[in-house]
Amino acid sequence: MTMQRLIIYLWLSLIFLGSAIVVTLGEQHPYPHQNFPPHYEDRFRSLNNPPVSKTASENTKMSGNEIIDLVQNLGPVFVICMAAFWFIKYQSDRMKEIQDEFMKKDSEADNRVFEILEKNHEVISNHTSSLEANTKSMDALIATLGQRKGSR
Repeated sequence: MTMQRLIIYLWLSLIFLGSAIVVTLGEQHPYPHQNFPPHYEDRFRSLNNPPVSKTASENTKMSGNEIIDLVQNLGPVFVICMAAFWFIKYQSDRMKEIQDEFMKKDSEADNRVFEILEKNHEVISNHTSSLEANTKSMDALIATLGQRKGSR
């Protein structure tokens, strides 16, 4: 049920993205003589030269302001699509881990079953050899009794 909802949300967000693109393409650009408004220039310069002092663990965590900047710069639909794609990747990675764990447990169980079957085969072989020895001794006994009966 969760996967179906995720697919529905993804399709709805893509439909919304398509309608947002159509609406955006139909609008007049507010600054026809420039590509971007003047206050965007500083924002783009800061994006092109990010601070290098952050460690790897700090780079993985996003603050609220960074998320708001992403939504403002890229648009909410794109951010939602990226979150949906991240969730799909996370879910598929998790399912692969679960599948690997299951396969490991399953192979261990198979090995145990094979060990039990080998021991069972050894026991049956021992019983078979004992039964053959019993049969030989019974044949010898019958032959001995037959000779005694014949000599009387």
